[in-house]
Amino acid sequence: MPNHYSLQLDRDALPLGTRRLPPYESLCLQIRIRRRAYINDSVVQELPEYAQAFTLLHEMLLHEDSARVFLSFCLSAVGIPINDQDQMLNAITSFYLDMGVDPASSTCSGGAIPIVLADILIEYEAHDETQAVNRAIQESMELDMFKAVPATKSSIEGLKKVRLEGSGSMEECMICLEKFCVGQEATCMPCSHVYHGDCIAQWLERSHLCPLCRFQMPTDSGSS
Repeated sequence: MPNHYSLQLDRDALPLGTRRLPPYESLCLQIRIRRRAYINDSVVQELPEYAQAFTLLHEMLLHEDSARVFLSFCLSAVGIPINDQDQMLNAITSFYLDMGVDPASSTCSGGAIPIVLADILIEYEAHDETQAVNRAIQESMELDMFKAVPATKSSIEGLKKVRLEGSGSMEECMICLEKFCVGQEATCMPCSHVYHGDCIAQWLERSHLCPLCRFQMPTDSGSS
């Protein structure tokens, strides 16, 4: 049977010392994942909770389309399949846009920046306890594969710079969704996907996966 997802959203504040970017440039999304297996409405297997925080650049959240692209990456990074993300993306995107955070005023809250807490409960029904345990192990392994691990600094700095031409180039950077200009310098990933230099550098500082195809950049743990 397919997974059943429950999502709860709340708003909190993040202490100044825990952020990387200035408060007027970023927000924070913290996703907590809980998994439970049921047999005949009784819980037979419950995995340890897993939480991961993501820094969201304010300009990525100004428009719904760009917000959904980045939030989809966050959900994928904690193991939520793309086919199961639609309702969660709608809820989280609306929650952020309804907050109406003014980045220029975020410095006035005692050094805190807005943080959205997304609590996701994943429930599934198993035929027997062995199936429940096996599925829990499989999902834990899949989650470990997609945890947000940054690319190495040297691999980011070594990305090829390209000059965009009028034909054959992507029309827009799929991270910020701003259109490219003819003759503009951009950064090309080894998989041939092209982005603004600053956009892809900031992305790879959080995740070693290409936003579009999940091409794996080198990491300090040795994956590539």
